[in-house]
Amino acid sequence: MKQRILYIIILIFTFFGIQAQTDSLVKAIYIDNFFSADSSQIILGDYIAEKQLFDYAENCGYNYLILYGLSAVPLGNNPEAVNALRSFVRRAHEDYHIKLGCIGQSSEFFKRIHNKYQSLEIVDSVERLDSYNLEFEFWKSYHSGIYNGYYCENYLEPNGYSCDSIGAFEFAMDELDKIDSLAHLLSDASVFEKPSFVNTEIYIGWINEYHAEVLAGKVSQNKLDRILGAVYKPALADGSLNLYHFFHQTERLEFLGLQDVSINFLPIFAVKENHGNHLGDWLDTIGSIPLVWEHYNGKFIEDTSSYLSSIKLQGYAWYNYSQMPLCFETLGNNEWLQGPEGDLVADSIYSYQVQDYGNADRFYWELPRGVVFADSLRWSSEAKLIFSPSFHVGDTVVVRAANRCHISERQYFPNQTNGLIYRNPKMIRNVFYKNGEINILIENTVLEKLSYQIFNLNGQLIKSGSTFNERIKFQRKSGLNLIRLRINGNYESFIF
Repeated sequence: MKQRILYIIILIFTFFGIQAQTDSLVKAIYIDNFFSADSSQIILGDYIAEKQLFDYAENCGYNYLILYGLSAVPLGNNPEAVNALRSFVRRAHEDYHIKLGCIGQSSEFFKRIHNKYQSLEIVDSVERLDSYNLEFEFWKSYHSGIYNGYYCENYLEPNGYSCDSIGAFEFAMDELDKIDSLAHLLSDASVFEKPSFVNTEIYIGWINEYHAEVLAGKVSQNKLDRILGAVYKPALADGSLNLYHFFHQTERLEFLGLQDVSINFLPIFAVKENHGNHLGDWLDTIGSIPLVWEHYNGKFIEDTSSYLSSIKLQGYAWYNYSQMPLCFETLGNNEWLQGPEGDLVADSIYSYQVQDYGNADRFYWELPRGVVFADSLRWSSEAKLIFSPSFHVGDTVVVRAANRCHISERQYFPNQTNGLIYRNPKMIRNVFYKNGEINILIENTVLEKLSYQIFNLNGQLIKSGSTFNERIKFQRKSGLNLIRLRINGNYESFIF
């Protein structure tokens, strides 16, 4: 059978990875060190630190910042603090089109924010915060000590709730009602010349069916606008992700989805987390932030469970800012993929490399049916690929350039001809090394004259000739690791 010529070329295009802020996808990040009374790492009021935060968010595509530390800002008795917050919020809204939320453990925090900032006459509507986020971990085990310690002493016992998970959940739900009432005050046009619509959110970990039922009730009563759920999970040992299909994650979505109420949901991914359930190490070595959302959203779309029709996946959130990886502005310049061109032979190994791609330091390879890796990894700049006969015309190999914060569009190796990969009949009986020579024993039962050519991995001819014998000998070359033997027009390859 005559073999066809198959040319594979790839062109990598620059992809900036920053979507327009008008994109409806919510891309949130938790901001630690925003303000602390006893910390030198304070963002609020430090123009350079504020600009670094805004530039980071703009460059990486975040459009929603969730702020820690507002409870420590001296609002009410410090006009400079109020003005600093006004300036920060205005710049976020007007210059960067970024929304802002604040975090509190009880309604008392949000009451203070309302009375001493949000409702002040000097605070214009464009200077108001956009959302209130309740963070009270009612699902924690009793054995964690959180209920008979901090929670009990500061929230549960003083307000008449039992110091256990039941009391914690009752407290959180009652506080949620109060927080939502505070948010609705700002939308009263009879009170405010320019009213504001502030969302009410809650952060959750692992919940049960009763929790889901009550939360869904809050949604149906318009007391809860969005739920943010922790998806804290490290990468698997082989570098792949499993952020969707694990028990607590899918169970939580099922509990919420079965309530027959449309629920807005954001998964939260962690770059660092106290118990090691984070993606920081993965991001520092082979991972990319955009790939995390692609993975989770892709699995969500593939999931055919009927209850998911009630879950509206609005976007994602990352925890947290100070530990996020450095974000480059772009991936770099256009470059060509380099590799051998010519005959594609079944079960042969072909090497392709992407070189000098600016700020990209990792590459993701996606292989079709009939193509597998040979002693290489899917995130390295070089891919050694084995093509089998099931690789057909029109199938494509895909590569994407990336760094920790950006990932390119998918780029393809198109099959440019109508040829098929041809599997050759078995020609080699044995290969061995002896006395400085490689010995190839070939099948030549009829002892006809055989012409042969031997190539290395890069397609360079090493030796050619013809023989009536069943053995071909040649000197081993330094660095030689792949041999392509062509006998009477048919190829067979082996590693030596």
